[in-house]
Amino acid sequence: MPEHVAVCPKHRVLWTAWHDNTYDWRKPREWGGGHIMDCRTSHQERAYDWAEKNLAQMNAAAQSCEQGRGCTSVKEDA
Repeated sequence: MPEHVAVCPKHRVLWTAWHDNTYDWRKPREWGGGHIMDCRTSHQERAYDWAEKNLAQMNAAAQSCEQGRGCTSVKEDA
């Protein structure tokens, strides 16, 4: 977790939620909660897609925090 996210309660919660959002092979579903799945996609491909999309969301949360958008902590250089 980036240091600036670790000190911001709001973005830490968002970042951690995306980090913990993993694909469940026992209860497969599409990323984002959809229940209709394409049977041509393997579990391995779907898990990889989940990891990629979750990483993108984690990076978006970190970037928002870095830019000071929606932060609940006081930045040292502000």
